[in-house]
Amino acid sequence: MLKNENGNIMISILITVLATASALVFPMIAQRDVTFSLYQLDSVQQLHLVRSEMLRGFMNAQRLSESIDSETLPIRKIEINNGISVGTVALKTSIFRTVKKSYILSRNLRKVLTKAKSYRCDATYTDYYSDRRKSPVESCAFKSYQSVTFASYGFFTDIDESVNGDPVYYYGYDEVWGRVHSNTDIWLKNIAGWPTFHDCVTTAGQIQFVNGSPANINEIFLAGYMEHAPAIEFTRTAVGIRNNGVSMPIDFDDVDIVFADIHGTEVIIYTGEILVDENPTCLPVYNSYPPYGEIGEQIETSQVTLRDTVWSGAYSWIMHNQSTLVEAELWIKGVVGTAMCWGCTEDIRIVDDLLYQNTPAGSAPDGSDGSPLNYTDYLGLVSEGSIYVSYGYKHPATGERLHPNCGGDMFIYGALCAFGHDDPDPYNSGVFTFEYHYPHRSTPDQDGYSMIDLHLCKYPPENPLYWPWPADTEEGIGFASNRPDYPWYNPLWPEWEPYLERGTINLWGSVAQRRRGFLHRSGTDPLDSGHWDIENHFYGNLPIEGVNAPDSYGSGVGYRKNYHADYRMMENPPPDYPEVFIEGGLARLQELEFCITESPKNF
Repeated sequence: MLKNENGNIMISILITVLATASALVFPMIAQRDVTFSLYQLDSVQQLHLVRSEMLRGFMNAQRLSESIDSETLPIRKIEINNGISVGTVALKTSIFRTVKKSYILSRNLRKVLTKAKSYRCDATYTDYYSDRRKSPVESCAFKSYQSVTFASYGFFTDIDESVNGDPVYYYGYDEVWGRVHSNTDIWLKNIAGWPTFHDCVTTAGQIQFVNGSPANINEIFLAGYMEHAPAIEFTRTAVGIRNNGVSMPIDFDDVDIVFADIHGTEVIIYTGEILVDENPTCLPVYNSYPPYGEIGEQIETSQVTLRDTVWSGAYSWIMHNQSTLVEAELWIKGVVGTAMCWGCTEDIRIVDDLLYQNTPAGSAPDGSDGSPLNYTDYLGLVSEGSIYVSYGYKHPATGERLHPNCGGDMFIYGALCAFGHDDPDPYNSGVFTFEYHYPHRSTPDQDGYSMIDLHLCKYPPENPLYWPWPADTEEGIGFASNRPDYPWYNPLWPEWEPYLERGTINLWGSVAQRRRGFLHRSGTDPLDSGHWDIENHFYGNLPIEGVNAPDSYGSGVGYRKNYHADYRMMENPPPDYPEVFIEGGLARLQELEFCITESPKNF
């Protein structure tokens, strides 16, 4: 063909065609490579900016109020000038509050969703909601955070003082499991050695030592400690339960007490109305009265306002993975077989053991002692008053007088939170404590005679500051104990031998309280001397009187403590349990997941 003239022409034409095609194709390839590089650059820039924007979203998620479900931040525009061209990345971020529910439990989550778009213009002409000069590349990601709740602390105290205003100490008898935080100083005292803290301890104040410093502080704080940490806000209301809790089948208008007896997911409910006689009952006071003698001469008259609780019920109600708010005093006991949280506008009284259906009494629900992990059972008690371990009660259905919390071991499984009423009186602060601190004898009904002490002593005293209950008059008091119990101060008044030492509280869970409540008293408190004036917190004269409950020992009043954290609650708190906000209103959040996702439409 090369020797043929026509063949040379054909080759020339072919070369010309190839050259022309190449001249057309190579710019297209170059343009494609440039476009592809721009799209890659858009993707890389967007990914980095989305990650940085997530931090902005996190900071605002911390500030998101419990009463707000979602918030969209102002559009953020970042102009990028590489010297050759100018572009802008526009970022939109929204924060959502959600409740992630499963068969087992629910979690309070905050999600941060960020989407990035790139534009081939400067920021002035960039409109996030317009497609003008927009790159087809978009990036989107979300992070989810779980709210840290007070259930994640083994022990939280807003004010590390007693209701008397005295510092409350940790002693050598205290072996504390779970995170500990105090918004004031933490006081340690060397009695039977120093206390032991197995998890991190933080305080907004300082660690104070009462009687000398320890040789090695690391032997006390096994996981370390932090002083001058940010204070944690301790609110006054159970906001999450108020917002999300299911309503009980009760009209609270005529209800003063709700008695909840839990059986797995079923709750047997009794309601009590306290009836008060508006006209005080007059009882003659004699200088002698059975069983301490014959009916003698009348010397005074007692005026008694009679109160009686009328019970209704029982109602059956199902609770499963829910919270509820009780707008009355709550008495509670039973075996929990689901996740539940009880909020209460008044005080809560634990009248008997609170157990988990799938954890044997005395075993750890989180498996920390080698027991099987309990995946299903969680309990929260949140009081806008205080939480009491009940001394005793009369059963609503049978009227039987019971002391289930007195003697041997008592078990409480759950997270306890006592906010306290909005009252400057420290005695109205939220505390976890026990009922009936200062026992005295009182004469039980017998031989057809009732309210015997009121027939022997004038009530109320004419001048409680100088005339104690009962009055020591020349006529005399004709019975063995001349310092009887104040009427109805004992929940099971009258009792001749009330219980002093009442056993051991075994708690698996957490305690958060406004002030440190007493769970044991020495019996030598200054307020346990002088006159009876309960409204001003004076409780009669020494000595305390009574007997130790069966299988209990000691020389004071109350309970020994055996506390264990339930580490499940760090990630799986009871439904709608109060969230933790550090000083300034920032929520404490822990990250659960980060995910690059497809861009949602219309976002």
